[in-house]
Amino acid sequence: MSLLRMLPAFATCLLLAVPPAQADDFHYATNTPGYRLYLEGHDYLQRGFYFKARHRFKRAAYWADKLAQHDIGVMYYIGHGVDRDPALAWAWLKLASERGYPDMIETAAMVFDELSEAERERGQHILEETLLPEYGDAVAVDRTHQRMQHELRQPKRGRVGAYSLKSMTITDHTGQTHAGRDFFDPQRWDFHRVIEQEMEIFNALPRGNVSMRDLETRSEDDSKDDSKDDTKD
Repeated sequence: MSLLRMLPAFATCLLLAVPPAQADDFHYATNTPGYRLYLEGHDYLQRGFYFKARHRFKRAAYWADKLAQHDIGVMYYIGHGVDRDPALAWAWLKLASERGYPDMIETAAMVFDELSEAERERGQHILEETLLPEYGDAVAVDRTHQRMQHELRQPKRGRVGAYSLKSMTITDHTGQTHAGRDFFDPQRWDFHRVIEQEMEIFNALPRGNVSMRDLETRSEDDSKDDSKDDTKD
């Protein structure tokens, strides 16, 4: 399978690697500000609305969402709704790999191997001068943690949905209900803890502990992008 066909499959595999929440359970990233944005972006991507997908992914990427950063890279590598740009794609993929997740490291390395020397220099410049200062973990992790702590302190103004008191039932943004005392458990609003759980999941991928399937991809002719909305991000 060519790299051009492998990258969309990798993107979906990474999403499928994350176990969905069951009754009375929580997805590890439910309370992060990027989680809903990423799911919306993935849904738009599957339906061929590439501008909306990229817009959601970039907003999620701001909140240190590595899946979103990875999928932006995939979109630029393939040319979904944008001019194909392997150097820019590599910069996003390299950014997504900074936590050391093996599949993301491998994907970035494969793209890097295809680049010319000039493209490698340009990609490195984009990574260091544009992406890391705004989206890198050095700045984005603390920003995201502080945002989550703010929402925890002001639950009625939070983004997650229908809130009530801790002793009552809470409905999150996916429509799943939780006991208030569980929903407001401080550990679920600690982004550093979220990253620890994410690391456990993604580091297990190469050992075959997660089932995967290929993503069905469509050509540009098979699905129409909402290009009328495709203004500068």
